[in-house]
Amino acid sequence: MTNALNYYGNNGERDPFEHAGTTDDDQLFQIVTACLFSDARADDDAEIPDGTNNRRGWWADAYEGVEDNNGSLLWTLDRAPLDDESARLAKGYAEESLQVIIDDGIVAGIVVSTERGGTNRLSLIVEVQREGEPPVSLRYDDLWEAIENG
Repeated sequence: MTNALNYYGNNGERDPFEHAGTTDDDQLFQIVTACLFSDARADDDAEIPDGTNNRRGWWADAYEGVEDNNGSLLWTLDRAPLDDESARLAKGYAEESLQVIIDDGIVAGIVVSTERGGTNRLSLIVEVQREGEPPVSLRYDDLWEAIENG
């Protein structure tokens, strides 16, 4: 049986950190959310959506010899139209950002999918498998709004 957790962000139904707790599911949600919605540093040849040279990212990732690039590139979709290509990119950016919690042994596996709702709604579904436990499904229904207003 899958444990489904629905988090809706800033649409008033549930603030993802308002009632942050210490249960395993709460902690799992917090780490997945941090991976997804922290800005990873864009490559030097990447086009920045606002036309600046601000590649964002966590300051410590800029040190020579640091191989990590914490966070995700979801922010680079800020001015993109919501179409099949941007949904595909969002899925890939989410998978890439969440790989660290698989590599660190926090979870056994992750499956990411997206669902489009017209031209302005993109849901991100993250199915997380923990060792010896039922999978947990985390659903972010207002992903596109979060990207546009981030």
